[in-house]
Amino acid sequence: MDRREPVEHPVTFVSTKETLTRQESDPDAVWAATFVAGFERILIDGGHFTLWDQPYLTDLGKDLQAATARADERFHRPVLVA
Repeated sequence: MDRREPVEHPVTFVSTKETLTRQESDPDAVWAATFVAGFERILIDGGHFTLWDQPYLTDLGKDLQAATARADERFHRPVLVA
């Protein structure tokens, strides 16, 4: 039985297509029980170890930049002071 502590803030995590094809269960269902405030999965080409090789590393960098921009838009909205 999996006993991960719940994470109570939004999460972005990276998964590779190779890893996804080898999993026996739906990873979104598994992670939903842990990431209780919601999550975004970035799915990239490559595998667990080739993730750090080109061209996957460049793709990872671009995906992380985009995820950071999305998080910034969601959580750093300007506060209006009257």
